[in-house]
Amino acid sequence: MRVIAGEFGGRKLVTPKGGATRPTSDRVRESIFNILVGGRHHVDFGGALVLDVFAGSGALGLEALSRGAAFGVFVERAACARQCIQENARRFGIEEKVRVIGQDARRLSNPTAELDGGADIAFLDPPYGQRLISYGLPRLIAKQWISPKAMIVVEAEKAATVAGLECVVLLDQRDFGDTRVSFMRPR
Repeated sequence: MRVIAGEFGGRKLVTPKGGATRPTSDRVRESIFNILVGGRHHVDFGGALVLDVFAGSGALGLEALSRGAAFGVFVERAACARQCIQENARRFGIEEKVRVIGQDARRLSNPTAELDGGADIAFLDPPYGQRLISYGLPRLIAKQWISPKAMIVVEAEKAATVAGLECVVLLDQRDFGDTRVSFMRPR
């Protein structure tokens, strides 16, 4: 896996070994960022605060930092994945722009000081088949981890649905094999 574009474009990412995480493929990640940058809901990464929940290797948040985001908060329970995020930040020389939280995303309380006012861009890529979005996303919005004007990107299995979540407005959905990517904003 590599960073697709920006300051670190083409640089290899350290990823967790084994099946503890399911990294977003380069192809899907590139499509997500093309939609964010070139789509009708244009997202400006310059100076943005990014939240990457169920971060795994941190590829989504690190891609945003490569494209000009100011700071990234990565939430990941697995110790091996957290180590990979920290190693990638060290290799890219951006340790001061990264905060890694080793906590279950469903139990987060108040946001970090860096996210005062909430993240401008939030990525959620939970393990498949566990229905974590329906519980986690409303909580993140209610606890102000996510700004009221944020762009939220959820990557989940096709069978999962974000329809019916009253806390968000669905803007777009795209399917990539067995993966569905949903783009939304808080309601």
